[in-house]
Amino acid sequence: MKPLLVAAALLLALPAQAEVYRIVNPDGSVTFTDQPQQGAEKVKLPPVSTYPAPRVSAPVQASSDQDEESTDAGYNSFVVTEPAPETTIRDNQGNVSMQVRVEPALRVEQGHRIQFMVDGVDQGEPSTNTGATFQNVNRGSHSLSARLIDAEGNTLMTTPPVTVFVRQASVLFPARQ
Repeated sequence: MKPLLVAAALLLALPAQAEVYRIVNPDGSVTFTDQPQQGAEKVKLPPVSTYPAPRVSAPVQASSDQDEESTDAGYNSFVVTEPAPETTIRDNQGNVSMQVRVEPALRVEQGHRIQFMVDGVDQGEPSTNTGATFQNVNRGSHSLSARLIDAEGNTLMTTPPVTVFVRQASVLFPARQ
């Protein structure tokens, strides 16, 4: 099986026009090479398989450089600023703090509020605060995001999610000093 894997790797690394030769060594092992040698047999290779790459569209993000009038909500940007993506949070009580940025400023006079979420689940009541701290978040990977909502509770914008990792010390695996 191992020689077959080596042969496959060699075949993938060679240019499409290269010739490949198979040699059976005196000990019975098989070697593949691109150099013709005495006793080597030429390997007939199938044509190289190709396919066009699928078209990928750019992800839609809540943040943009568009004019204020370009969004129904009238906001240019709504993003999580803290914690940074892929951050590891070390807290034995599972406290996770989050900050968002809204541009232009949150329209409190129109009843707009921010609803913070952990793993897609609303945390507390919507508020005008741009920061929140969540308690008792279990160890592991979590997705943080927030929704900008109007006075009727309709979602105007949602931040792109930010993945964080909560790490808690364990009696079984104490922190090394």
